[in-house]
Amino acid sequence: MAHYTDLSFFRYEDASWIFKDGFPYILLNIGWLDQAKDYPKGDLLEKDKILYFIFQLCRHPVILHRGFHACNLCDSPQIGIRNEKHNETEFAVGNGSIMVKGKNNLLYVAPTMIFHYIKEHNYLPPEEFIEALLSIRLDWNHFQNIYKNEN
Repeated sequence: MAHYTDLSFFRYEDASWIFKDGFPYILLNIGWLDQAKDYPKGDLLEKDKILYFIFQLCRHPVILHRGFHACNLCDSPQIGIRNEKHNETEFAVGNGSIMVKGKNNLLYVAPTMIFHYIKEHNYLPPEEFIEALLSIRLDWNHFQNIYKNEN
């Protein structure tokens, strides 16, 4: 997986923005980590709640990728799609991306591996991403309306 600095512009189909509901949304990178680059680490307040929200989003990735990414931060990387568990529910990570709607027409784009990075490697996402994440409503409308890419 490529490394992108947190809050740098995410490029999707040669654009760093999309139109939704008649408004342009700026796409920003979150959690695209690589062992060759330092990343912010620390303890998250409400870590269980944050992982729950990310778990829900990872179950319905906005973008599915061809292939998968193995975590190169682990001492012995797993080959193939990584399966994570949250409260006994298993789900795949490393094969897609999630989006979180923020303030001021921002959409944060993160790999599904963000769940693993936070849980196992103490990755500390930017505070503005955490605020946006914890402010979303987790229901089916979230997945149909927030992520629907209208051109």
